[in-house]
Amino acid sequence: MNLKEEIYRYALSHKKIDTHCHHMGHVFFEEIGLKDIFGSSYIAWCHRPFQTDAQRRELFENICDRSYFLWLERALRQMYGIAEPLNADTWDKFDRAVREADRKDRNFSRLRSLCGYEHIVQDCYWEYGDNLGDGQLFTPAFRINIFLNGFDREFVDQDRCCITKYFPEPVRDIEEYVARLRAIIQEKHKAGCVALKCAIAYERGLDFYAADAKAAEIALRTDKASLTKKNRDDFQSYIFYRLCDIAAEEDMPFQIHTGLGQIEKTRALCLTKAVKAHPATKFVLFHLSFPYVDDVISLAHNFDNVYPDICWVPLLSVHKAKETLNSLLDTVNADKLCWGCDTWTAEESYGAVLAVSHVLAEALSERIGEGFMSLERAKKVCDKILYENAKKLYRL
Repeated sequence: MNLKEEIYRYALSHKKIDTHCHHMGHVFFEEIGLKDIFGSSYIAWCHRPFQTDAQRRELFENICDRSYFLWLERALRQMYGIAEPLNADTWDKFDRAVREADRKDRNFSRLRSLCGYEHIVQDCYWEYGDNLGDGQLFTPAFRINIFLNGFDREFVDQDRCCITKYFPEPVRDIEEYVARLRAIIQEKHKAGCVALKCAIAYERGLDFYAADAKAAEIALRTDKASLTKKNRDDFQSYIFYRLCDIAAEEDMPFQIHTGLGQIEKTRALCLTKAVKAHPATKFVLFHLSFPYVDDVISLAHNFDNVYPDICWVPLLSVHKAKETLNSLLDTVNADKLCWGCDTWTAEESYGAVLAVSHVLAEALSERIGEGFMSLERAKKVCDKILYENAKKLYRL
């Protein structure tokens, strides 16, 4: 067995804490087939329909080299022992295997046995803070997006969430709004939520600033039709900063989606002011701000309260993930690094496990070959990224 293979097998078989997942259970599908996996995976981001045979043939021609697809296909072939590649001709064969396995696995057994997860920090964007009925495996994050839009009681976000679920009655005093928000988070923390999660980068930029309370309150007291962009920005910036305060008070890591999203102003450096202003808040920067990966490297190097999470990146680009992991190890303490699958189904989650194991093997064997690391140290780095750091950070 060569060095790379040894590290790969070590990482693949290692127990893991998955720091970021949207596992659906059977919330949306009575039975999961291949079409459902594709529709809820990142393949859907390729903007190609796949309902008919002709559409599938065009889809596979479009995605055959993409990292998203390659890791999902590899996972499916290994899970179901299918030698043929996944394409339009083998679609039905893979679909039957997926459906049969789904009928047998209604209790997340493959996430435990195949992926090796001891805990999963679950982000149910459709039901903030839910643990899918399995509190031993799923330790939820509490998403805070809707609270940044609390000035508009009619607003329904892309995940169909509305502020009225949490604030049934209007609030026109900003301090009362923050007090209620703090009470909600405290209650969720006691109920088992281990982190706050912000995915607002799909709706607006991350360029928050230290807004004045009176300026923020204008958004609560003004008719929606009369609100200016500054009114909205003042409110959202003020509430974001208060959320940073609450995260520190409760000792809950603040997970933030950085990089891809609406793209404009969503790179991690836009958070520099907030990071500086809240040294006691643990900012977990998801996705390494891909494609602006140097942002997270710089912030993590300069600020002790910044924690890079490489979730999603191995699925996005396995080669960029390897390069960035090496750069992180060059500049940032390995104790800061975590990983999550950031997927919806067991099949894609296993693909993410294969991807991160490959990235660890490639990057760490390269460092050993260059004389920067021993095999013993490489295995210790795997321990940290896949398990130990998350266990400590989220107090699991």
